[in-house]
Order: sequence, then C-alpha cells, then structure tokens
Amino acid sequence: MELSFLSDRALNSIKTAIACIIAFISIRLLHLEHGQWILITIVVVMSGKPSYGGALQKSYYRVIGSMSGAFFAIMILTLFPNSILAIALSIFIFVAFFSFVASGNAKWSKAGILGGTTVVLILSASPVSIEKGFQRTIEILAGVVLALLVNKFIFPVRARLRLKKNISKTLLALRALYYHTLTFSESNTDDIKNLESSVDSLLDDQKSLLQDAIFEGSKKGFPVDQFEKLIVAQKKLFHTILLLLDTIHSLPETSQQKYLQINKMSSENIQECFEVLSKAFELKKSESSEIVSMFKEKINILIQIQNVTDPSFDTVKIYTKTLIDQLIVMKKITSRIIK
Repeated sequence: MELSFLSDRALNSIKTAIACIIAFISIRLLHLEHGQWILITIVVVMSGKPSYGGALQKSYYRVIGSMSGAFFAIMILTLFPNSILAIALSIFIFVAFFSFVASGNAKWSKAGILGGTTVVLILSASPVSIEKGFQRTIEILAGVVLALLVNKFIFPVRARLRLKKNISKTLLALRALYYHTLTFSESNTDDIKNLESSVDSLLDDQKSLLQDAIFEGSKKGFPVDQFEKLIVAQKKLFHTILLLLDTIHSLPETSQQKYLQINKMSSENIQECFEVLSKAFELKKSESSEIVSMFKEKINILIQIQNVTDPSFDTVKIYTKTLIDQLIVMKKITSRIIK
C-alpha cells in the first residue's frame, strides 16, 4: 500500500509516528516500567532514511552496537557486581573504545554510538543489576523489530524506486547544466553554481540509496553492478560538462556566437538524449524500452562543430565528442538495467 501524493520524507514521518503510537499502547497494556527505550529506538532507527533498506541498515549496526555494549556491561556486572571502582573503570574503558569506533567509518559509527550509550545506560542504572542490563537489551531489540515491521508493511518505501527517481532527476539536472553551454550571460553564474551543488548532492544520495537497496535484498531483477557503473558514468558526464562550460565561456564573444550558430541542432539533440534517458527511469520496463529505442535516432547526428577548422574550437570539439561518447555508454548501461 502506497500514498503516492506524499513525499517520502512526509510518509516516513507518519510511519515513525504510527510505530511510536503502537509501541506506546503496547507499553501501557503490558505495564513495562522502562518501555521508553523502545520508543527512543524506534525514533533513532526510522529517522533520517525513509526506505526500508535504509532502516534495515541502521538497525543492523544499531543491533551490533547495542548487543556489544550489553555484552560488555553484563560481563562486568557478572564479574564485579558490587565494585564501584570496577564499574567506573569499565565505563571509562568501554566509552573510550566505542567513541573511537564512532569517530571512524561512517557505517560503524552508528554501532559505536549505540555501544557506548548501552554501556552507560546499563552500568549507570540505579540500582545496578544484570536484570536491568537484559531488560535494556530486550527493549532496544523490541524497538528495532517494531520499526522494521512498520517500515516494511505500512506504506513501504523501496530504495530501488527512490534510486531510479534520483537518477531521473540527476539526468534532468545535467541537461539543465549542459543548456548553459548555449548561454553566456554573467547572470547565469548563480544558476550554474546551484546546479553543480544539486548534481553533487544527488550523486551522493545515489551511492547511499544503492547501499539501502542492497540491504533490502533487491538482487532479483536489480543489477547492482550496472547501477554502480551508471553512477560512475554520471560523474564522468558531470565532469565533462563542467569542462565544456569553462572552455566555451572562456572563448572570445565572436567565437561564442559562432559556436551557437553551428552547434544549435546538435545541442538540441544532446538535450533530448538527456530527457530520453531521464524518462526511462520514470516509466515501467516495457515503456522504458520503447523510450530508450528512440535514443539511437537522437544520438545518431552529425556533430557540425567537428568540421570547424578554427583552432580555438579544438578543445570544445574534444569535450563535445567525449560528452556524446559518454551518453552512448549511459544508454547501453540503461538498456541493461531496464531489460
């Protein structure tokens, strides 16, 4: 069941609230003394990443961290149940260790934060007891399980679909950036910077969404290797467009006007190629295949600028040819993804 009229962020906010309400009612009905840790866990797991794969990934590292922290804390309480000095020293050692983990690899930082938090919660409880250590662990696990169940079965948001939407949006942003090779007004500088920032952000999101999709177990009909190649191809295309922009905008005004005149048809076709690829990631597989088949007639064009003998156009010709070659590569990858 999906609510297509809501954004993923809004939908995730509603789902998080639903999960918290379910937990709150369950806590009251079961008379759990410290059930608030279930609620806290739900908020931590479901906040930030609206897809099921994102929540699953956060849960994976949260469980590792929480279980590690609980194991060390319970071990200390078993060995030194009444020693304040031993408990204080253990807090120092394990908080230092988990803080070190948290400041390292981005993925494992989640485990480090939760490991340190769990150690502190259990060893600083009053009164300190092994029972409370087990209780905290069970509450955290219950929060993780409830968060995942709500994320998977109530208005599910799939990372693979978000990834395709992101790719479609990125291609349109690249098209808009390429369009600025046809305009030379200084007033466009802010627009270009905004587009650069937008493409950078979208490409970063794609890497994160791909990892989320892998966590969802979306391997059937989901060629991970091709999506990885597509992300690399988009980055290369982005870099080429930026080089082309700098080169064209550095040409003398007379050369810029000449570029516009001789490259008008080619530029229009190149922009249409971006649109064709973008649409392919918005439609169903059968419709996408039909869209991509249009790509051949769009890309099979005479690049008029290649026939210009003016030396000032040599670099422009190289970057334009590179851009078209990269579009062809992207078309091939897209065809393998949607087949």
